[in-house]
Amino acid sequence: KNTQAFGDQIGEKIQNQRKDIAENLFAMCMKMFLRDNYMHGDLHSGNVFYHEPTECLTVLDAGHTSALTEENAKHFGSFLHGMCTANAEELSTSILKLNVSKSDKLNVEGIKSDVRKAVKKWIGEDGMGHDGRPVCVGDLTGEILFSLERNGVALPGDVATSLVSIGISEGLIRQLDPSFNMNAKALPYIAKYGVPGSFS
Repeated sequence: KNTQAFGDQIGEKIQNQRKDIAENLFAMCMKMFLRDNYMHGDLHSGNVFYHEPTECLTVLDAGHTSALTEENAKHFGSFLHGMCTANAEELSTSILKLNVSKSDKLNVEGIKSDVRKAVKKWIGEDGMGHDGRPVCVGDLTGEILFSLERNGVALPGDVATSLVSIGISEGLIRQLDPSFNMNAKALPYIAKYGVPGSFS
């Protein structure tokens, strides 16, 4: 029994440590992106060191980074807010404002319809996934991105890179803590810092 209890304590300590690291990584990502307009483009586990005695995180390999232009940052802020609040109208409006395609095949109603379907598919009425777990931002974003070409929409490079970077960061954070709710946790940062780089 004593061995089992000790094992449980160690397991709980490691689990709590992983949750703390996930929380700190997320806070770092949100501050860098929204406050500083700086996004680490390759934030996987090999690029993060954790020093247990000091509880310090060190992020490496900043060779792949992205930043948004002032114009795109305004609309990307709306995109993030729409994703976090499951607001399909805000999402599709921001996508259309970010569109750089000159295609005559732009299908405004098609993109609005596809975004509504994606939000309904991945986000339940309670703001969680339909399986009761936090929404996987990468799945929702991926669904939306797949519909863009079909509807004659193209995103600027800085926006597309930022979306990919968010997906990579989410993967690391959710590996550490599968119950981490990025949508809910992002809203206070969006409220505090506004659009990326504070171009407001």
